[in-house]
Amino acid sequence: MTSSILNQAGFKTGLYTSPHFYSLRERIKVNGKIISQKEVIELVDEIRLAVEKVKSALTFFEVITSLAFLYFSKKKVDFSILEVGLGGRLDATNVVKPLICLISPIGLDHTQLLGNSLDKIAYEKTGIIKERSTVITPTQEDEVIDIIAKTCQEKKAKLLKISNLMRWKKLESTLYGQFFSLKGLYDSYERLYLPLIGRHQITNAAMAVATCELLNKQGWEIEKESIKEGLKKVHWPGR
Repeated sequence: MTSSILNQAGFKTGLYTSPHFYSLRERIKVNGKIISQKEVIELVDEIRLAVEKVKSALTFFEVITSLAFLYFSKKKVDFSILEVGLGGRLDATNVVKPLICLISPIGLDHTQLLGNSLDKIAYEKTGIIKERSTVITPTQEDEVIDIIAKTCQEKKAKLLKISNLMRWKKLESTLYGQFFSLKGLYDSYERLYLPLIGRHQITNAAMAVATCELLNKQGWEIEKESIKEGLKKVHWPGR
C-alpha cells in the first residue's frame, strides 16, 4: 500500500515482499512492475562470485534479498519498501537503516522459530528498530507494546501508536474491496477505497497513510489525492 501511494505521488519505488504467489519474480518490483526474467538472470550472474566467496552457505532468502538490493540500486529508486521475511532481528532485510519502521499486529506465528510466547516473538520483531528511527504500530497486546516501547526508549526511537493518534472506520464492503474513513496524523479522509477485504487491511492502510503523511512532513511531497488514488490502485493477488 505504501509503495502504491508513493508511486502515485511520482516517486520511483522498489518493493520487496515474500512469499510469492506464483512466480519468484513477484517478490521484486519497481513502480509496481515485476522484475523481468532477463534481469534476474543478469543479476544472478553478477552476484554469483560474491555468493560463492561467503564461507558459510547463504540461505535462499539471503541471496534473493541481496539480489533485490542490487536491483533497486541499479534502478536508482527513491524509496525501497522492504518486508521482513521472518522475525526481524536476524532477518536479511535488517541490514538497512530505515526512515520508518512499521510493526503490524504481532501474534503467535512461526513459534517453532521465533519462540512460543508473544514476548519472545516481540523481541525478534523489534530487532528492526534502529537508533533514532521512527516506529509506527497499531493496537498490540499489552506485553507486546511494552517491549516495543522499551526498545524504542533504548534506541531513542520515536514511537507512534496510531491507534491512539488516528481513527478509522469501515463504511461498507463488497466482495472486491471496502470503503472506509480515516483521520490521519495530519489530515482527514472521508471515503477511501481499498480493493482488499478484511478489517486488518484497513489497519494496514492506516499504517501506510501514517507513513506517507510523515514522509510528506519530512519534505517528500505526497498530496492527499495521491494517498487516495494510491490506495485505490493497490493490487495484491492472494491477499
